[in-house]
Amino acid sequence: MRIAIHTYGTRGDVQPFVALSVALLAAGHEVQLAGPAPYAPLAVARSVPFHCLPPEMLNLIETREGKKAIAEGGGFLAGFKLLKHVRPLMEDLLRHEWETARDFAPDLIVYHPKSLASLHIAERLGCSAVLGSPLPISTPTSAFPSPVFPVRTLGPLNRLSHSLVANGAELLFAGTIARWRERAA
Repeated sequence: MRIAIHTYGTRGDVQPFVALSVALLAAGHEVQLAGPAPYAPLAVARSVPFHCLPPEMLNLIETREGKKAIAEGGGFLAGFKLLKHVRPLMEDLLRHEWETARDFAPDLIVYHPKSLASLHIAERLGCSAVLGSPLPISTPTSAFPSPVFPVRTLGPLNRLSHSLVANGAELLFAGTIARWRERAA
């Protein structure tokens, strides 16, 4: 089986998918891991075929404005402060993810929640897609709010906070994704 794995974020978002790729390769599958360029050495050191995605969204966090937004806003609020910078970068990332998957022609896409394009790519390619989340973000609980919220508790809204975060990025970038879907061949 040809399996494309798409992830985005920091080392903690990439490394679990490197381990998954190694296991899938050992089981005889063809695998291509797509993730941020700075983490290519993690995959290459383990003989995992790696396709580099643009690192500009990660680089944004290291800018003065990015650091300020995170320090002042924390969690979900920081994302809103950086949104004007993120949208154009998202368009480039969507294009790269599409080209990577299209050229690999997978039977299955395993994706991280930050890979917003994966479900749309799978639909366009006519293949299956499976969420592979190393984060508690996809497992709602009433015990605590989503880790993205910079508070200890939201009381009765704890469970709802997980759904908001899980679907929030899709809502924020709905227009960007719709435009990308129209242009993707």
